[in-house]
Amino acid sequence: MLNVKESRVSAYHNYLINGMLSPCMLIGEQNGGNGFYLLFDFVSPGGRMPLVNGTIYGPQKDVLARIKENELIENPGACSFHFIQGDFALSAPDNKAILVAKTHEFTNGYMTTINARLYDEKGILRVEPLGNSIQVHGEANTALTRSIPLHT
Repeated sequence: MLNVKESRVSAYHNYLINGMLSPCMLIGEQNGGNGFYLLFDFVSPGGRMPLVNGTIYGPQKDVLARIKENELIENPGACSFHFIQGDFALSAPDNKAILVAKTHEFTNGYMTTINARLYDEKGILRVEPLGNSIQVHGEANTALTRSIPLHT
């Protein structure tokens, strides 16, 4: 039996995940309580900026930040969060980058590349850099067909 990964590609905006284009990505359980999750949601035509949501943990199993619709809503890790023309960075207090996304414009749309090293609530590595992409460890959904409603 073949091991096949499903990927849908947007005609407008995609993220580069595991070396493949995807219009969205969910790692972890967004509605599963206080655990780690990261959602790069669909970007509607006319928009350039990636839509980011998540609960970000450090390697010591500590919550660093909670992000909802590109807003830093909780910041127990004293992180800084910056958006500049569709690009963003979440940095530790020592200015070391935790999560960086850069959006590239092409003739027919946009692609966002991500650089991150992220851990879940158990201290397990879930995301690490892979060239201009990220490598996701464990379960991830890169074949969503619609936006996920946010619950807090």
